[in-house]
Amino acid sequence: MANTEKKQMLVGKSQPTGRVPRTDPYTVISGHYVGRDGFVVPRTCDEFLERFPNYVHRWVKKRLNGSAAAEDVEDWTQELTLHLRYLPETSKHRLEGKADVIETFDPAKHHGANEPRFLNYVNLCLANRFNTLFAKRRRDALGRNNWVPLAGGFGCKEPGTVDDEFCHRESAYLKAAAQRLAEQEADRLRIVELIRFAERCDPGVLPAIHALMQAVNCRDAARHLGVSHAEFR
Repeated sequence: MANTEKKQMLVGKSQPTGRVPRTDPYTVISGHYVGRDGFVVPRTCDEFLERFPNYVHRWVKKRLNGSAAAEDVEDWTQELTLHLRYLPETSKHRLEGKADVIETFDPAKHHGANEPRFLNYVNLCLANRFNTLFAKRRRDALGRNNWVPLAGGFGCKEPGTVDDEFCHRESAYLKAAAQRLAEQEADRLRIVELIRFAERCDPGVLPAIHALMQAVNCRDAARHLGVSHAEFR
């Protein structure tokens, strides 16, 4: 088009299927996607981190639900920030000249470029990486946080020894803790399996799935996607 500074992107509305969110129109101004709500999508990870400096940190704290030490939160924040900043060397997007995850955002695939849809994409990328790393750490015995050394720490008289009193006092607690961790891990793996299934068979439902993961109910998820409750259902 003649005007390279500002060009209108004509995005057709999706047919109502009861599952796929409505596609919002967006524009491209000075190389930035601009949503109907006026939100300007960051072009690069550096721009994203400059505008949302605490976003990854808050996301990690919410995901860990306050159950991790400050050092663990910081480690996860750094790990996920690096994920956003650098694409893998084997990524197909590098062939398109893209270097970080933020650059791969495509409003045509995510039904628009408003702020909720862009942040939903960021949440999706963070969740995928988090789940991958978490599953890897769970398979590593040294990375588990629920192992208990026999070298004291529970009031034993001599380091490296345990007695009947210790076993009877601690076994019920340890079994309950291990069961809770196993249930949490099974839930996460089921969610990962559902997301991968949707990616293969019906990518259009991904924004709705991730909105539900971040929300407390359907109405909250609808507001997160920028659609009405009826459209979301």
